[in-house]
Amino acid sequence: QFGAAVSRRSLLEALDGLHRRPGRDHREGGVVTLLRALPEGAVTMLAKSLEEAVARSATVASPLFDALAELAPRGGEDDRLHVNRAVRNRPEWEKVEECWGVLEKSLRDTGARAAAAMKAVSEAPVESAETLAGEVETAARKLDETRMLLATLMSTTTDDTIVWVARERDGSASLNSAPLDVGPTLWEELFAKRRTVVATSATLSAAGSMEYAARRLGLEGPETLQLGSPFDYKNATLLAAFTDIPEPNDRGYAQAVAEAVVELVLASDGRALTLFTSHAALRQVAELARPRLEEAGIVVLAQSTDGSPRQLTEHLANNPRSAIFGTSSFWEGVDVRGEALSMLIIARLPFAVPSDPIYKARSEEYDNPFMDYALPGAILRFRQGFGRLIRDKEDRGVVAVLDRRVWEKQYGSKFIAALPECTRFRGETAAVAARAREWLER
Repeated sequence: QFGAAVSRRSLLEALDGLHRRPGRDHREGGVVTLLRALPEGAVTMLAKSLEEAVARSATVASPLFDALAELAPRGGEDDRLHVNRAVRNRPEWEKVEECWGVLEKSLRDTGARAAAAMKAVSEAPVESAETLAGEVETAARKLDETRMLLATLMSTTTDDTIVWVARERDGSASLNSAPLDVGPTLWEELFAKRRTVVATSATLSAAGSMEYAARRLGLEGPETLQLGSPFDYKNATLLAAFTDIPEPNDRGYAQAVAEAVVELVLASDGRALTLFTSHAALRQVAELARPRLEEAGIVVLAQSTDGSPRQLTEHLANNPRSAIFGTSSFWEGVDVRGEALSMLIIARLPFAVPSDPIYKARSEEYDNPFMDYALPGAILRFRQGFGRLIRDKEDRGVVAVLDRRVWEKQYGSKFIAALPECTRFRGETAAVAARAREWLER
């Protein structure tokens, strides 16, 4: 809510409000077409002038986002780069600033021409002049807000704001920001202005404590209350762990995960959701698992590649013989009730990627970053992911955790302790798949 992002796409969308060129799937549109429809005169010249300015801004936008893309890491689990003072001192950043200088000048010129067009429209001898001028103003304001946001992101060097570059699917990059700590803002703008606030959620505690969530939300010394669940997890959920899958950083991990996913999804005959912590891992496992699953008549759908989270969730609800592969947005908010979702697979414990700009910046606020920040955050995320399975008293299914750290590492017990009491099983992939099939057939 308090973050910001500007990409080439979002900037071009703002420019489209002033003039959108005709394409295969859309007609020409924007303020320029509106100006052309008015009686001839000065407005016609303004339309041509504005069209040229928009085209020029669209052209000079690309070098900026391409220059930002040169900064973003390639490959690996994270394609984001924290734009700190060290990055701003690199020679590559000089190119970014040079491109931004050209683009900013062009955007200001485009805005000035849009303002002239708005004035001309408001004075045009037509009945709806005021309404039309309002449409021009709206489009011009959107572009100006985008320009000012980009200017802020380019110049921000304060310690209380995190700025980073992220690679986009079109090969360019976006510039993003988020507050280092959202708590003070929430406290000042929301909580402190109310006599009583009740913050409620199914996932506020980590390892039995709400301290982490309270600190992140800016709640100062809140009274806390933890209540039980109405669901009978012992009889509804089989929690499975694996003994034959390598650790995430070990050789052969992706292949082992793919084989486990295939066996589990075949055992549940689809009806499956697999949660990943990175798009790179998702794509790799999906590529390995897809042939065997599709050969068995199970539809495999991967987030981003095959649709939006909403589209994939709706597909699973309506077509249970499916396996959905999702990342961050699937760990929360997914509500598929009944047998359509019977197999939930957690590929990896949801620790933040160490190179994540937000994680790196915020973890520096803690004396013990792993125990006080990384671990509680991962446990909360783990509980959110676990919660995708049982959505109703009649639901029943399997939660398979492929990350062996959950039972091998000392901190792994904290993840399990954060869950309600389930029936547990641990074994090699074939044994887990057989037990899952048996569980679901009961």
